Amino acid sequence: MNAALPIYDQALALHPNRKSLKFPLQNLFNEYVDCCLVIMKEFSQNPIKNLLRRMYSSKLQRSIEKATKNIEKQHRLFFQAIDQADREAVATQEILNTRALGQIRAAVMSNGVSVSSLAREAPRRSFSKAGEGTRPRLTTITARPNPSFVGREEETRRIHDYFTSRQASWGEGPGCVVIHGLGGQGKTQTALHYYWQYRDAYDAAFLVRSETAEQLEAGFLAIAKKLRAANLLGSSLPPSPDSEVAWEVENARDWLEGTNKKWLLIFDNLEDGRLLETYIPENFHGGSILITTQHAHISAVTNNFYKLELQPLPTKAGSRLLFKILERGPKNEEEETTAHEICTWVGGLPLAIVTVAGYLKCSASSAAEILASLRRSSTVWASSGVGAIRNYDKTLATVFDLALGKLGEHSRHFLQILAFLSPDGIPEDMLRQPHTLPSLSFLNDEDEYLRIRQDLGLRQLIKRQPSEGTSDGGKPHHQLEIHRSLQMTLLLGLATDADPCLRTDVFSEVTVMLAAVVPQASRLAQNEKDLWPAFFRYVPQVLALRQNSQWPVPPIDLDLTFVKILINIGTFLWHTGQIRECDSAMGTAEDVIARQKAEIRQSSECECLMSDMYLVTGILADCIGVSRRRESLEHRRILLGLREREFNAIPKARVTVEDEIRVGNAKGDLACAYLQRGEFGKARAIMEGLYRECYKRWGTEEEYPYEYSKYYHHLGHILMAEGKPDMALAFSRKGMKLDADHADGVDSTVLIDQYDLACLLFNAGRLEESLAEHKEVLAKRIQICGKSSQFTLESHEAVGILLHLMGSNVDAEREFKTCLQRQYKANWTVEGVARAQYWYSRVLEALDKPKEAARELRSAKLVKDKYLEEFSEFLNQDKDNEAAVYDQMVPIWVLQTSGPLHEGGRGAKLPDSGSSTM
Repeated sequence: MNAALPIYDQALALHPNRKSLKFPLQNLFNEYVDCCLVIMKEFSQNPIKNLLRRMYSSKLQRSIEKATKNIEKQHRLFFQAIDQADREAVATQEILNTRALGQIRAAVMSNGVSVSSLAREAPRRSFSKAGEGTRPRLTTITARPNPSFVGREEETRRIHDYFTSRQASWGEGPGCVVIHGLGGQGKTQTALHYYWQYRDAYDAAFLVRSETAEQLEAGFLAIAKKLRAANLLGSSLPPSPDSEVAWEVENARDWLEGTNKKWLLIFDNLEDGRLLETYIPENFHGGSILITTQHAHISAVTNNFYKLELQPLPTKAGSRLLFKILERGPKNEEEETTAHEICTWVGGLPLAIVTVAGYLKCSASSAAEILASLRRSSTVWASSGVGAIRNYDKTLATVFDLALGKLGEHSRHFLQILAFLSPDGIPEDMLRQPHTLPSLSFLNDEDEYLRIRQDLGLRQLIKRQPSEGTSDGGKPHHQLEIHRSLQMTLLLGLATDADPCLRTDVFSEVTVMLAAVVPQASRLAQNEKDLWPAFFRYVPQVLALRQNSQWPVPPIDLDLTFVKILINIGTFLWHTGQIRECDSAMGTAEDVIARQKAEIRQSSECECLMSDMYLVTGILADCIGVSRRRESLEHRRILLGLREREFNAIPKARVTVEDEIRVGNAKGDLACAYLQRGEFGKARAIMEGLYRECYKRWGTEEEYPYEYSKYYHHLGHILMAEGKPDMALAFSRKGMKLDADHADGVDSTVLIDQYDLACLLFNAGRLEESLAEHKEVLAKRIQICGKSSQFTLESHEAVGILLHLMGSNVDAEREFKTCLQRQYKANWTVEGVARAQYWYSRVLEALDKPKEAARELRSAKLVKDKYLEEFSEFLNQDKDNEAAVYDQMVPIWVLQTSGPLHEGGRGAKLPDSGSSTM
């Protein structure tokens, strides 16, 4: 480190006033110190004991390797920041020089001002701001101005008039314009054209792909990265590694809500308006929102809301677009007339016009020949739709048929691969990796790949754009884009091809591509933060492949290779709190495995995949509540059987501690299922057995804090149910401390422990302490998990219940309003919402609001009555006590106001560390 310091000093000296460079350097120093501490701690203990432990455990090696990777990463980030600073300095100087020359010329031509004096003064002048004709420096818009864009002048003027007119009252929230229309009308290009035409009016501009929740999250992470690079988010770090995603998304939205700068936020290709609820800024002082979507029925997302439907291009504008793609004017009046007829034939659809022009540009055909070909064509790829929609489908199908018919074999094959992936941003490095499949060998030839990319680009069938981030070699990432309408045409073509195996073969090729780049989840399902960037890049591709494999019918039969990919990304989605997407991915994996032949399901490979899948689905079931409680126990039993078979198949001489922990985790998860069912005796027996037979053999609490934390956490709930509150609280605190040691701070898992401790304080009758603890957890969850996560809403509910029980109903009403208004943003469970509505009705009754109280209670009872009928075995404790029934509907970790956990007595003290008195 001492030898390297002069290198950093020299780099810093070149940019002494750039404070942002200090942060990666500070991180680098911290990582170096952490590495030293790990080594010092290891070798400060008994050397013989350490030697024996290192013979059977690679923990030290893994720790050093992890620290080394982090040091290398921070080193790379520091010099990337230096490179960026150099580029900006050069760009700034170029701007200064250009303006100086412009001023010199103007002075000479106007009044003969001394050229030498202006030249001397120019370097000291500051370059202009966004309002003076430069692009906003704060932007995530990587696309350059489209030189072929024509028309839409009236639409862009109407958008700007709306944003600047009095009808968009800024005091009521963001002004929002929704550009809607059929695919291929140019919605995205219109939004980008508006940005380039009126960018001077904004200090910042951001584009967020919005087709899926993953794209929205990635878009806001990019915004946060840009703001942080501009030193607008401060230098604070996330409370924990696994909280960084929600923390950065919240930072980006908070900046949009609180800044006085004028910003433009473009949500591109929105599919589901409900997805925006987490991302729309609630308050703001000067910004505009543009949404592009094919769905005209999208409801208002702000108080200032205006819809703008894109119509087909007029004939003259369409003809201008065609010749712009050709980069020339019409050769004669006859060709101009033919161009008008082509535009009329395709209904003024910009995508169709661009595709025809691209074909014309790359072929030896004349415009007249292409028009004749279009008129002769009887191909109709899309057989659904009526009226205008059918005509639209037929137009696109015919145009794409013409364009694709003249492609070379490799170019067509390449497009078929892209058809299965996420159209907005397909990572080019995924396509350019070394391929072992013979059918993909053409992509290994760099010259052939460049020819394909150029050919498809000239034909206007794909676009290549820079994307955020850089590769390990420091090169900028690029991504390919393909229009959704073309994708649908390609997928339909594959489904109807004369070769019935073609569609499956291409799907298998894409599956192999993704299997090579999607990271492998930890065998212990532990959070591996270093892998998150790769997951973020490839999760949209995996989800798109799953979706595009199921349409058109018949769906493609998925295999175990794809199941493995789904389980890997499902584990990642679980770690990042994307419960809905995780549940969907794991559900698909389970369905695929269930359809396999018996011999495949019984193979060791398949059983290993099933055990990893059931580990996550069991946890998801616990988080949902009574509707998944049967599934929770069933999956845990299957998981334990699978893990035991896996363990018994390993020769004893090759068994590692990690192998034993996999079995131990399955047993601990089974105890969780019994806790959820109120079978505390069975849970106790499992956890005591693990403590005696496994934990003690593996090592100490200092070596395996996370495993021991589970023991103390579960025993805390068991002891409270047994009427031993003092001991329960002591165990709960010990478990939380060990979890914090493992996480090296506070993360979402530690907050679950703290939330449980607050609940146990309530069960012990210590209401004021419980309320203080719950408020602290709520504040931390808002910061770490986000305002709209399910965990955060449960904390609002717990605080509301306690405030109500302590007589503070006005404050309680605020908490319940908050969590119930945000229920859709978090996709809160039916059980959780019903219970919150029940308690909210009691608060409203206390506030003398009988009508509102009756409405909330009515909704809650509908769910309760339905679940009493469907899941009576779990809701049979004191059915006449409404609060008890609602308590039994939700996970045991949620604040319980009645039942066994609330009937605590007095207990004993915490046993000495390392020994069990159970």
